[in-house]
Amino acid sequence: MSSPVSALAKDDVIHSYSSYTFSDEEIEQAINEQINNQVSPMMDEYMYEYVNIGTKTTSKSPYYRAANQPIKRVVFETSAGSINWKDTSTVAATVSLSVSFPVGKGSISVGITPGQRVTSGTYSYSPQIKPSQVGKHVLLYVAKDFSVQHFAVYRYMKYSGSSTKQFYKYEDFKTLSSIYFDIRTVS
Repeated sequence: MSSPVSALAKDDVIHSYSSYTFSDEEIEQAINEQINNQVSPMMDEYMYEYVNIGTKTTSKSPYYRAANQPIKRVVFETSAGSINWKDTSTVAATVSLSVSFPVGKGSISVGITPGQRVTSGTYSYSPQIKPSQVGKHVLLYVAKDFSVQHFAVYRYMKYSGSSTKQFYKYEDFKTLSSIYFDIRTVS
């Protein structure tokens, strides 16, 4: 299991920061997929209605080192380049990220997956190094934040109709909101 990287960096460390933020449509699609996977009306006597009562974005997680990087680090000898990256299901750490809603939970726990360096095949993103990092040892670190949607869930008997719905519970769904990349020089 990895540990978070200290926020204090030496003066001689060069950082190349970049990020990717998911569109509202991508976030909405991911949340809807989670809701649709929650309940199968065929298996239950109840029907459920989800009403979004709030959306918040968590704070950014700490940075974690991406997997599949050589022990001797990556070096771009002749020109600027990039480190190809894709997400994985390997969890580096579980962190608690606070979000607050007028009703319901105040924090969520998420498994941070820093992903891995990809040397061939399919990758998701390709953060660039800075020209000043050419010829130096670099490693890729990744941080994330999440969109949390807070729902009031109502239910009613399948054959009674929605006019009989009653409040059932609050439920939160989370999905990735942004990925932050830091390619940094290391000794």
